[in-house]
Amino acid sequence: MIIEDGREILIRVRELAKSFGSHQIWESLSLDVYRGEILAIVGGSGQGKSVLMRVITGLVQPDKGIVTLFGEEEHTLTPQARLAIEKRWGILFQDGALFSSLTVLQN
Repeated sequence: MIIEDGREILIRVRELAKSFGSHQIWESLSLDVYRGEILAIVGGSGQGKSVLMRVITGLVQPDKGIVTLFGEEEHTLTPQARLAIEKRWGILFQDGALFSSLTVLQN
């Protein structure tokens, strides 16, 4: 657990960089998300909003930087610890919802 100014930081991103080929998405990106905070990430198409969410959730690896989730550095998580964290959030991707042909578990 990370406490700063008396508030608990649930997600901490430090000095993230990500590029795809020669296209730099962002570099030196830092962000804190506090318990109870409602945060919106807005920007134009192709600015890296979805890539950031994919990096935070572990679906995409950053080129550099550190993501800390609930006080644990993401790259050091055991499979069991990652599963425990994943059970604490839900994700709905922008390009699709649940597939009607699959069960809830499969989705």
